[in-house]
Amino acid sequence: MLNTDHSATGFPRWQIGTLTFVHFMMDFYSSILPPLLPLIIAKFSLSLTLAGSLVSTYSLSSALLQPIFGLLSDRLHGRVFIFWGPLFTTLFISLVGWSPSYLSLVILLFLAGLGISAFHPQGTAVVGQEAKQKRALAISVFLFGGTLGFAVGPLVITWWTSSYGLGSVFAVGVPGIISVLLCFRFVPYSNLLREKGRGKRLLGDLRFFLKPLALLFTVVMVTSVVRLGLASFMPVVLTEEGVSLPMVGLFLSACAFLGSTGSMVGAIASGRWGRKKVMVIAMVLSLPLFQYYFINPGTLGLVLIAFGSATIMSPYSVIVAIGQEAIPQRSGTVSALLMGFGWGMAGLMMTPIGLIAEYIGLVETLRWTVLLPVVAVSAILMLSDRSLASKD
Repeated sequence: MLNTDHSATGFPRWQIGTLTFVHFMMDFYSSILPPLLPLIIAKFSLSLTLAGSLVSTYSLSSALLQPIFGLLSDRLHGRVFIFWGPLFTTLFISLVGWSPSYLSLVILLFLAGLGISAFHPQGTAVVGQEAKQKRALAISVFLFGGTLGFAVGPLVITWWTSSYGLGSVFAVGVPGIISVLLCFRFVPYSNLLREKGRGKRLLGDLRFFLKPLALLFTVVMVTSVVRLGLASFMPVVLTEEGVSLPMVGLFLSACAFLGSTGSMVGAIASGRWGRKKVMVIAMVLSLPLFQYYFINPGTLGLVLIAFGSATIMSPYSVIVAIGQEAIPQRSGTVSALLMGFGWGMAGLMMTPIGLIAEYIGLVETLRWTVLLPVVAVSAILMLSDRSLASKD
């Protein structure tokens, strides 16, 4: 029997390791749609608006609905969403390559996204609660697994579909099933229900934290628009320029991998130099890194976009930790609002971004999109030092 006692270190390695692997698979599945868009556009003869609508649909169910599952996870005892969410996603995402029509593809993506939406709030809440003494570090490890999956996904799926075609996507379901079985074996029933009683009503719990929560949400949403906009439409830009699909996947994987590294570095740096300072510096640094490609397209510009992904991702684990520390009895809901709802709102923006791109051009649209970190800087500067104080 596994010894999962972590009283000495405050860091339950087996539980967090297993949940991190499941998170890896969930974000792996989250990331495979953008690199498949060139193939899907060709198969169904889609416009940029309809292609963007696929991303919006997937984001709606996989992220925008997370607060609902967050509310439920704060009320339910056990592993309901941690187990069934990944299983649901694995089954439906495996069928995407066999979709016979645009409508059936939309339905499959929506259903697959529901499982992702169900897993994230409860998974994040359990990680934060199990490692109270090292909450920010545990969350950063958990996020690292997810963003690493987001990094590996494009690389694997572009190589796989280039070799075996769009219909071979079903094979990616195998590691998902393995992750579900590991989760069922190693992740114990949580005691989140015992903390729920501290807050009788959601609005009552949130009312003293509404302003900083709104500001943190703004940071997450605008940075997510940048990340998702680049991830969704840069594959189209690059394939139109003659770049092979595997190389596009490599670019997306580099962006996501450096983004995951940035999240880890941000958690460590914020503990040393202060949360607000690190977040502001990261947002400011991202501006020239992203803009260079649109001023001087080429390999160097793509490399700088990848490093820009690291800077723009660096505040994520800190932001989630701030929210969970402020309202621990609503950790699932807060995690869902900040991570899921913010990402989901960003996903809905992909449809209008695609529409705008049809009028002014895709490159020009992305050139303006990557300026959004300016809004994030303004929101961070409005946060009070008290709301940013670490309680680890």
